[in-house]
Amino acid sequence: MWSQLLGSLFLIASVSALPWWRSLRAPYEIPEWQEKHPALMELVKRTNVDFGSRIVNGNEAFPHQFPYQTALVVRLENESTICGGSLISASYVLTAAHCTDLSVFVTVYLGVHNLSDYTEGTRVVQTVFRSDIVVHELYNTSGYQNDISVIKMPMPVTFNDAIRPDGGRTTDASWDGTDVLHYVKLSVISNTACRALYPTLQESNICTRGENRSGTCQGDSGGPLVIMEDDGIYTQIGIVSFGSGIGCSFNWPNVFVRLTSFLCWLGCHTDLPVRL
Repeated sequence: MWSQLLGSLFLIASVSALPWWRSLRAPYEIPEWQEKHPALMELVKRTNVDFGSRIVNGNEAFPHQFPYQTALVVRLENESTICGGSLISASYVLTAAHCTDLSVFVTVYLGVHNLSDYTEGTRVVQTVFRSDIVVHELYNTSGYQNDISVIKMPMPVTFNDAIRPDGGRTTDASWDGTDVLHYVKLSVISNTACRALYPTLQESNICTRGENRSGTCQGDSGGPLVIMEDDGIYTQIGIVSFGSGIGCSFNWPNVFVRLTSFLCWLGCHTDLPVRL
């Protein structure tokens, strides 16, 4: 199956040039997050890892090319951070646990292409408090396993061309420090090869590598990794977890949560019909 994914992986990232967006730091850059995640910060220091990342050498998406992509502004106790996420049903958004485990509330942005354009008629914004955010019960701050979380929105969204769940290709996308959504094509590499660089890698992770030094670099944790099927439908297979801080220059792999390892968990904590 994985051989069919090669060459068709996409990472989607969100980026903004607005001053207040630019002032938002990635989770691992924030002191209160660092204090609560000592093991993860040790990994950052040891390998110069970035937890969640912004797309490097990617392509600008056309408006609403990835209608399931969400931007998340996560309020911590003392400041806010920014993450990515993906719409998986009318009521639920999927993201990384390290984005939400310290959250007070999360503001979810859907139907957005240009983060600085408040006149976009497709934009939907909802605020979700901690009581409606589920972090995987086996996720803890001593490591990066089970880095998965779901957010239940207070109001179901209406699907349209700008807002709808994925359907099926491998790509990663993000707003990536710019106003508009960007994406990059990636290739899956074996966990054996990836483990040579990340010794504690689990089977519940997926590793990717981009061409021409493209990939994730710094800033958009929680965003979706999707694969395009032969019929052009996109299906999400991963969640941005972490990547090497030196990966931009040296083409280190990026690491994602492998969603097939968490289908039962998603079935228990969302309204998503799961077929095993």
